[in-house]
Amino acid sequence: MNIRRDALEARVLNSLRTRLVDPDLFAEFCDAYTRETSRLRMESGAGIDKAEAELKRISREEEKLMDLYMRDAISIEAVKERGDKLRPQGGAAGLPRHVRRAPAPAASVDGAVNRR
Repeated sequence: MNIRRDALEARVLNSLRTRLVDPDLFAEFCDAYTRETSRLRMESGAGIDKAEAELKRISREEEKLMDLYMRDAISIEAVKERGDKLRPQGGAAGLPRHVRRAPAPAASVDGAVNRR
């Protein structure tokens, strides 16, 4: 059985809201959950930023190689050789895939206590 992440989170939060009698306990849970998801989001965001910066660096280097080739300052074989060294493991498409595969930001429970 598959259930969407946001639907699961809504069910869990609703159960916690209706079954935890003490609103302070529910508020504490929401605060802890928000802190943890924010921490995880920051960690994954740092990886994405690093990957995007690396992609830009590779793109600039490839442009330089093509400029050299267009001015007949370098052979096509040298362009290929240097280009292969620039690419991340998994080929040139590996890095953009890494960036696209980054987890979606976690849902926030801000205001969940107020909806009680």
